[in-house]
Amino acid sequence: MRPQRFRGRSVVVVGGASGIGAAAAHLFAHEGAAVAVIDRLSGTDEPPTFRADITDPAQVESQFALAVDHLRGLDALFVSAGVESTHSSADTDFAEWSHVMAVNATGAFLCSQAAMRHFKESRTGGSIVLTSSTRAEITVPDSVAYTASKGAVSALGRSLAIEGAAHGIRVNCVLPGAILTPMLLREASASDTPAAEQMSRWAAMHPLGRLGTADDVAEAVLFLSSEAAGFITGVSLPVDGGMMAVEPGGPPIAYGGSASG
Repeated sequence: MRPQRFRGRSVVVVGGASGIGAAAAHLFAHEGAAVAVIDRLSGTDEPPTFRADITDPAQVESQFALAVDHLRGLDALFVSAGVESTHSSADTDFAEWSHVMAVNATGAFLCSQAAMRHFKESRTGGSIVLTSSTRAEITVPDSVAYTASKGAVSALGRSLAIEGAAHGIRVNCVLPGAILTPMLLREASASDTPAAEQMSRWAAMHPLGRLGTADDVAEAVLFLSSEAAGFITGVSLPVDGGMMAVEPGGPPIAYGGSASG
């Protein structure tokens, strides 16, 4: 039986209708938290979903307030919502650039801003975890908008951590590697390589020899949100199967293990 680390605590998960966000919402609830989801997609009644376009300040403000009122407080925020982009700079038009930056970077800012205001006004402290990416530190071709947006998220996390420290607010980022989610499946389908072959290639980029799972990242999010991480703030934690430990500029390496892990 899992420990009830979050019993009596309230958590909002942004982007909790699918992928990593849904996995985290499930784990938070399983460990005793009262959970509310904010997402542009309709979710289930449990946890309750408050629909919002997180690029719209008015929608974020109103739906965040409704979620916190429903929970009767807030102890932790996890921002998982994001979109992908698989184009070079030459092939990225302004509309795509603007959309990716708006969802990934501006959306993270607006949700964090709402949480920071709540934590400061309530004087309770709290935790924020943002979803950045390994591509904020190391990247691949044809990922210019996504890479830039995730670099912004990592920088946002550091800035908020310094701002929040005096108020007992901790802010950290997770940097997932290639994680088996609907987003990764879309990227594989858009590749010139057959999807199954592309997935195997991505798995081989990780020294642990497999793709990550949504639960792998969710477990890291729960740790950073828990009292066990009470002296950790301003960090970007890779959840990448060792990918960022590989020597920069080295030849492509395929590691042992299987994609199914």
